[in-house]
Amino acid sequence: MLFVACCLLLVVWRNYQQSTTNYQQSTTNYQQ
Repeated sequence: MLFVACCLLLVVWRNYQQSTTNYQQSTTNYQQ
């Protein structure tokens, strides 16, 4: 159960990092 929770947390964290980097890229493109 704990292993599943850790895997789920890792997936959510990776998705969160990807979404934040995509947001930063879109804002820099908008400024240009």
